[in-house]
Amino acid sequence: MSGKTFAQINCGLLKSQKMRGLSHAEKWAYLCVHLTPFASFSGVFHYPNVMWAHDACLTPDEFETARTRLAEVGLIEFDDAEEMVRIVGFHRQRPPENASRCISLVGDFQDALGNTNGDASMFLRAVAEFSVAALQRAQGWKPDSPERGKLRDVLGPFLKSTFQDMGDDFLEALTDEIAATSKAVRAEMASILPVLSTSSKDTVSAPCRDRVGTRDVDETRLRQDGYEDKDEEKDETARFFGTLDDDAWSRAEPSKLQRKEANGTGAPKVGPLPSTLRSRLATESLGTNTNGKGN
Repeated sequence: MSGKTFAQINCGLLKSQKMRGLSHAEKWAYLCVHLTPFASFSGVFHYPNVMWAHDACLTPDEFETARTRLAEVGLIEFDDAEEMVRIVGFHRQRPPENASRCISLVGDFQDALGNTNGDASMFLRAVAEFSVAALQRAQGWKPDSPERGKLRDVLGPFLKSTFQDMGDDFLEALTDEIAATSKAVRAEMASILPVLSTSSKDTVSAPCRDRVGTRDVDETRLRQDGYEDKDEEKDETARFFGTLDDDAWSRAEPSKLQRKEANGTGAPKVGPLPSTLRSRLATESLGTNTNGKGN
């Protein structure tokens, strides 16, 4: 895996909510992860704890506290046994600019996954982040750009082989990563790795008082068909009326009094019944006598 001789850090890092709550020592420990020559362009690399603590000018106890804090806020994740660290959001902050860069990174990831003896979960999450970031960046390329074809040619076989080797662990990481992206990116990813569209499940939303105006929408579903939304609305409507059919109040027959007061078309009259208007509560509210005349 190729190492870095320079660092590119997103200028918006200082405005990050995750960074604002950190101490000066914790912020510097995080910057060391970007600046160390041990770092790689994949965002996952071996960083000996002794060297990291030395670079950050921290004692062993201070280093443990700072590293744990960085992981808690979601800036990094680490494997203490292997002394591996991953910069979370590394590829989102700096996605590959062209297909050639993607090809180079795919080679780095293939080498890393092939040499992994222990837990590969950090690498799988990094691969998922890189893949989604690459497709997100490609949305800004010209539609007829040859870079699009090159990207699919290298990304497709790589994702399929990674899924075949790693199975559901990789699929879970990829599903989590695409959850917050646009529908265009999700559809593009599903066309490259079709198993994504068959593995997603509908979510269950919290119940709402207004069952007519509410739809259960799973934002993580991948839609390859642009008309699927309309089909789902039809299904929701059918399910709603099916619910009404099962509702005793919806099936209740009109009372004899309602039938008697019907307007001849079988439908009840609009407005309150005469017996309701003669009630004590109604007469007191309307200021009328029992004979219907005002006071």
